[in-house]
Amino acid sequence: MGDYAAAGLLFDQSLQIRERTFGSDHTEVASSLNNLALLRQDLGEYGEARSLHERALDIRLRRLGPDNLLTAQSLDNLAVLMAETGESAEAEPLSRRALSIRRRVLGSAHPQVGTSLHRLAELLEKLGEYDEARALYQEALEIWRGSVGTSHNDYTRTHGSLARLLASMGDAPGARSLYEEALAVLERTGNGDHPDTAMVLEGLGDLLMATEDKAGALKAHERALQIR
Repeated sequence: MGDYAAAGLLFDQSLQIRERTFGSDHTEVASSLNNLALLRQDLGEYGEARSLHERALDIRLRRLGPDNLLTAQSLDNLAVLMAETGESAEAEPLSRRALSIRRRVLGSAHPQVGTSLHRLAELLEKLGEYDEARALYQEALEIWRGSVGTSHNDYTRTHGSLARLLASMGDAPGARSLYEEALAVLERTGNGDHPDTAMVLEGLGDLLMATEDKAGALKAHERALQIR
């Protein structure tokens, strides 16, 4: 908590300096607002974080326009916050706008597009739009595969998310296969104790419990607890 407090003080000071130097409506101020919003969000101060995200987005829309990558960043960050506070339906159009901007500016194979695809897929999964969510996760995996490779955390995270989705859709064999593939990659790349590994193990444990493999489920959950 001390590190967060120190960071918050620095971000507050940076915002005040930029407001005095550039005025309250400058893109540099928007950058400070964005950073401070993310910190407040991490601290669970969602109301304050939302106000800061909205102010940053407003500045970027007016100063940079609706097709700028920094505008996409603010749209995406606000959508993530809204999803965290139970407003997934309201967050969806913001996430779609961010994805559209990144596709137009960066092209369909850029890693930032992969990030947008993953986040929109998570929203759609929460909203029960499983078929579209699956397609978006799969597209994100193709981007990761072609850009950062299958050993990267972004790839394994999306891999695990797709496995979770397949489990929700009733495809237990497909989900188990993806969970086990993700674990194999994490182990092979020396990430056996990474938090992503714990998340995959928990998903696998839940799946095994649902399919009556209680011994396997217990083993997966115990290992996840050791990592946590």
